[in-house]
Amino acid sequence: MSIRRPHWGVVLSSFCLFSSGLACIVDEYILAQVSSNILGNPAEQWPVVIGLMLLATGVGVWVAQFIPDTKAVNAFITIEVLLSLIGSFSPLIIMTAYAYMLVHFKLVFYFIAFTLGFLIGFEQPLIALINQRFVGFRSNITMTLSLDAFGVAVGTILWVKCMVGVIPLQYASFMVGSLNLLVAIVTYIYLSRQQEVQVSFYTFCLLGLAVIGGGLGLYNSETIIASAEQQLFTGKIIHKEDTRFQHIVMTEHPKSKDVMLFLNGSLQFCSADEERYHENLVHPAIHFRNTLKRKQQNTDPLNVLILGGGDGLAVREVKKYPNIGQVSLVELDPAITQLANKEAHLLALNDSALYKNDVSLIHKDAYTFVENSVRAGQQYDVIIIDFPDPRNEALGKLYSKYFFHNIRLLLKQGGVVSIQASSPVHVKHAYICTGKTMTAAGLQVLPYHDNIPSFNHWGWYLAVNQLDDISLSGMARDLYTQKEFEVPTRYLTPERFFANTIFGKDILNDTEDIEINTLMNQKIVHYYLKEGWWIY
Repeated sequence: MSIRRPHWGVVLSSFCLFSSGLACIVDEYILAQVSSNILGNPAEQWPVVIGLMLLATGVGVWVAQFIPDTKAVNAFITIEVLLSLIGSFSPLIIMTAYAYMLVHFKLVFYFIAFTLGFLIGFEQPLIALINQRFVGFRSNITMTLSLDAFGVAVGTILWVKCMVGVIPLQYASFMVGSLNLLVAIVTYIYLSRQQEVQVSFYTFCLLGLAVIGGGLGLYNSETIIASAEQQLFTGKIIHKEDTRFQHIVMTEHPKSKDVMLFLNGSLQFCSADEERYHENLVHPAIHFRNTLKRKQQNTDPLNVLILGGGDGLAVREVKKYPNIGQVSLVELDPAITQLANKEAHLLALNDSALYKNDVSLIHKDAYTFVENSVRAGQQYDVIIIDFPDPRNEALGKLYSKYFFHNIRLLLKQGGVVSIQASSPVHVKHAYICTGKTMTAAGLQVLPYHDNIPSFNHWGWYLAVNQLDDISLSGMARDLYTQKEFEVPTRYLTPERFFANTIFGKDILNDTEDIEINTLMNQKIVHYYLKEGWWIY
């Protein structure tokens, strides 16, 4: 078969091959990100989604062999249009399904993932077949493999540097979809002019409908997403944003006016009872450290390190103490501290704590920050750890023996650590794993717990260096004799804290089989996900 101006045909097929690889990989990333945002546990969701799409790609490649050569061009343009529409609308469909048909949500999600993977696989042999009109067999194989791989590489770079956390997923999907649509339009314009190639009229109509449908979908995407997401929360959404690290949502209940902060769908605090959480997290640790400093006859100001807690609520409690020196707050996501510094509800809750001159905001990964601080020989009087629960491996490393070993090295003599450790009832094994791991890292721990209505039953640990001659349980008993802490609190009293250190015999007993958490064997993630909340 002879095609006029073959050099333009090579340009066209090269563009199609490159665009196919780019759109393919970004579609996979978008669906994997949507899945991890909704279901959590990206270490599991990413390989599941990408693996499913690769399986579907193989099926699509196999099915494409049954398309006659004479219909390859029409089939290719049709596939590109379908990829454009389904890929563009996939986040909207998935969020709507999650909001309105939760029971069957996974069926919808995995059907879309499989369909996109199937279409991606279907298009590749068709591109190669069209490309063979312009180049020889051997060059065709080389171009197909190399340009597709080059497109994948460029798509990965664009995703990491320009898209994730920068462009909302619903807009990113339409950007990729427009690339598929552009491929279809360019292919139609060029090949429809070739006498040897017959492009049907229905293909032209399909392109027109795709342009109109895509435009309408893009125009209404924000409204659709907002409406679907609102169904997931009892309160009115007053703020939401996507960052490179997470999806942030703040809500306000229409009647009680309670404010809630959610990160990737997980509740971080509710204004109705957040003081129960933060007072337990902060005051026992600082009181113990002040008590030890008085015994040491040390009057130096406290140097406090807070890991996490970018909402400023823990800082608010710390700043109640008159002997606080420097407070260093390490928060990975600058969007959280920016929100805490500008959002009216948060400013009222945290008492504008992050505005204080002696509060140093450090936007770094806590794991790396702690490593670097140990190398630099830095030490702190009090370390407050307010990380999210260990629901994935990225968070699990922050509960590892190596991390807690470094935390111990950051403590001054008589320094105290407090850490939130999730629920000792609902994720008992993960809670115990945290304490055993801290002990294995050279820390002496004191477990305690309390009821927080928004979170159910919750737990923390206090810890000191095992080399320090300190009895945490003895200090807790001494604290029981006092009526109040040295600073005002809304909920916690010394008596209440001592009561919190007492557990029923069904929690801390029979824990010999629970393993510690290491970097290479993150048992805590397994305990949290497999033996936790789902049973309730």
